[in-house]
Amino acid sequence: MADNAALRTRLGQVSAVDSPAVANIALIALTRGRQIDRANANPGSIGSDFKSFDLDIWEKARELDKRTQARQRTLEQLNIWRNAIAHQDFDFTAHQREMLGHRTRVGLTEARAFRCACDQLAISVDNVLARHLAPIVGERPW
Repeated sequence: MADNAALRTRLGQVSAVDSPAVANIALIALTRGRQIDRANANPGSIGSDFKSFDLDIWEKARELDKRTQARQRTLEQLNIWRNAIAHQDFDFTAHQREMLGHRTRVGLTEARAFRCACDQLAISVDNVLARHLAPIVGERPW
């Protein structure tokens, strides 16, 4: 995967032991069982993937930005709509209807809100992880 190649390169750059073998071991350890490789990016799968860093990504992201919780909800709404559209199944559960605010249609306004929430969550997650790794690797890694 291209993402793994970039991570491998970065791990090699920040490793205290300048060894491709150490970078490979770290890469394998940090990507084994990664949910993002087989599931939609949702708050649960993202949170699980960051456990390998011994990090509660959502707790730290909420500490960094109080809007994180609302953005997580928007990400959940995006996944509900994505699955409904992809599977042509708009028979929502009661929980899904509640999550969608009982909306039965999605439009450009919502799509823009989904995109904005994802962009902002990515920035928050990036900042949280960089702050978490800085003391481990000796400097902010990016």
